[in-house]
Amino acid sequence: MANNQKGSNGPKIPLAVLFKKKVMLYVLPFLLIFLLPMCSMMSDPTVPPYSSDNINLFMEVSTESGVPVVDLMVYHFIKQEDEVNSSTVRKIANRFTYTSSYEACTKDKKGKEKCTTVTYTSIYSLMERLELDGLDSNTINSALELQQVWSIRLGGGSTIGLIPGACVGELSPNGKAKVNNQVESYHETITKYAKQFGMEPYVEIMKAMMMQESKGQGLDPMQSSESSDFNKKYPTQPGGITDPEYSIFVGVQTFRKALEISNYDILTAIQTYNFGPYFATWVKANGGTYTLELAEKYSSEYLLPTFGITGNPQHALKVSAYYDDPGCEGGGNYSPSVIGAHGWAWPTQSTRITDTFISTAAFRFGQVHGAVDIGAIKPGVKGDPVWAMADGVVSYTGLITGGGNSVFVDHGKGVVSRYIHLHSITAKNGQIVKKGQMIGTMGGSGGTRTHLDPNAYAVHLDFQIKLNGNPVDPLRFFTNIRP
Repeated sequence: MANNQKGSNGPKIPLAVLFKKKVMLYVLPFLLIFLLPMCSMMSDPTVPPYSSDNINLFMEVSTESGVPVVDLMVYHFIKQEDEVNSSTVRKIANRFTYTSSYEACTKDKKGKEKCTTVTYTSIYSLMERLELDGLDSNTINSALELQQVWSIRLGGGSTIGLIPGACVGELSPNGKAKVNNQVESYHETITKYAKQFGMEPYVEIMKAMMMQESKGQGLDPMQSSESSDFNKKYPTQPGGITDPEYSIFVGVQTFRKALEISNYDILTAIQTYNFGPYFATWVKANGGTYTLELAEKYSSEYLLPTFGITGNPQHALKVSAYYDDPGCEGGGNYSPSVIGAHGWAWPTQSTRITDTFISTAAFRFGQVHGAVDIGAIKPGVKGDPVWAMADGVVSYTGLITGGGNSVFVDHGKGVVSRYIHLHSITAKNGQIVKKGQMIGTMGGSGGTRTHLDPNAYAVHLDFQIKLNGNPVDPLRFFTNIRP
């Protein structure tokens, strides 16, 4: 008898026979499970895809080289380098390190100039390194987003601590600078470096600072020449920097450090930018918050007898005069329609459930959806406000594969809420938001991390709550809402 088998591969069955026997009716549903962009399969860019051992290795090399640990991780991830091992990570660190030099000149009492060559080792920023590698702007922007979000995660993003965007003290980061056209012309450059160094919430603050420092005039508009921590290219003396962009590059980093050592009290940080880093320590030892009286006391009792200078005790208040501050609740607040367990707020006015946590869609065969879908107030109409369900920090804004415009909010104690398929986003990475504060508007967006499809789905909000990284049914906490 003839044998249709070839080797051990089994009999050949023509495609036509498959269709005739209706085999595809059984195969197709399972293919759909893997091919359709399911909400439950959306990537979560807020979590670094590395084991604890991997992260420890990145941290070890970071300590040795001085390259920020998150920069090493993001670079490895974006560049799709080999497996994580000592050799690979050290090679990455070496790519970030470079040697440079400049001429430092001084004049003696007779006016004779003496110059020496100062050589120093420095480190490329993540943006600079990726630009040198010739990567496109979309890839670089994605890398910078990961840099900021992973920094929050590794710095304790599961608890709401003092991070960029926090409302501390009497000045909030939610305002608008009142500046002239010259300062405004630097908006894009300030934003560029603010994004690079995780300072996006403070762009308007830094514009107000530039207005007070120089009104945008001169070659050192941020007056950052004397910042020895970050000015590695020009003499660290007044007027030493002769490149406006480098002045901003240094100024943003200097202000970031001032914020960090000031526990994100903006007025203290602004005054520290003028007085020097020890002022922040002085404030902590003398009440903990900025006051004009404290600045005047520091000027007369420390700066004058120690250095023979007084600085400008009113500097922070003069900067604030160029800043219109709406306060910490700025950004637009709405009245939640339902309050659930833990005081959490239902995230939009509509309570119309169009899909459940265990999806009822026939082709999903009971696969866990991992979220609830909330339809618009008027079906198919975009623009319903979406707000944070509780106080928290915005840990990610932007595109996710399959989910389009998305906002993730970290509420501390392992609780994260996600708002997906948005029409627009009004929150910023690193921003502290209050319960009921608007973070975006409802839509039906989808696509990938680099391509937005604004009409990929019917208009709805995909609302997810995660506890310690695991999705839980939101309706467990909002028992008065039913499909």
